[in-house]
Amino acid sequence: MLYYLILLEQFYILFLVANIKDDKNLFCYCTQRNYCNKYFNRQIRSLSVLYTIILIEMKKNIIILFLIFFSSCTQLTPEQEIIKETLGRKVNIDMFSSVQYKTENIPFNEFREKYKYISLVYLQDNCDPCYPKYINWQYNMDSLNNLNNYTILFIINGDNFQNFLHKIKIYDPEYDLYMGHFYVVMDPDYKFLDNNSNFNRWAIDRSLLINEEDIVKLIGAPFSSARMKELFYNVLNS
Repeated sequence: MLYYLILLEQFYILFLVANIKDDKNLFCYCTQRNYCNKYFNRQIRSLSVLYTIILIEMKKNIIILFLIFFSSCTQLTPEQEIIKETLGRKVNIDMFSSVQYKTENIPFNEFREKYKYISLVYLQDNCDPCYPKYINWQYNMDSLNNLNNYTILFIINGDNFQNFLHKIKIYDPEYDLYMGHFYVVMDPDYKFLDNNSNFNRWAIDRSLLINEEDIVKLIGAPFSSARMKELFYNVLNS
């Protein structure tokens, strides 16, 4: 496209020169020199303005084509679209009245006021991938530092937490059940999913980091990669 623009520009310059040359021949028949010069200058200005307008319009079209091409090359993946739609949205977690910490039940409001940032990790009982996921979160979060204002809330779709732990022990007999030091809420009636039906399940399954206003600030486990760990600390330090 740029090659054709250059050719057209050169062709147009030759066209102007040719017309100017003809105009000069025409001016030779004029008896009043001043009038001929004014006429000649007016023609030059008109042609220059016309040429400038044409050139500007062509360059504008080239810019538009470039932007269309560039945007098509940077199109977001479906996962990136979900992340873009989810970040900044508010999660509803007010349906729970209490949370469990080891053997202790704590009022939900008291728990919520204690932490500014919470990772919501949604799990399901009778879900084979959920047991290693729970273990990975327990193990890997110990490797992170400066988490005084942060915790994890495991939201488990199931009837009984002890049954869930029993199945974890079957999955990994060496796992220490007493090492769990994060909070748990059982959700047998799918209240969390029902009250957040506007969220994509893909994002929920990857965990949601929320702030004190329950706004999603990050999607995914902070220990999943070095980049995620960096983003995680950026959120906590903001």
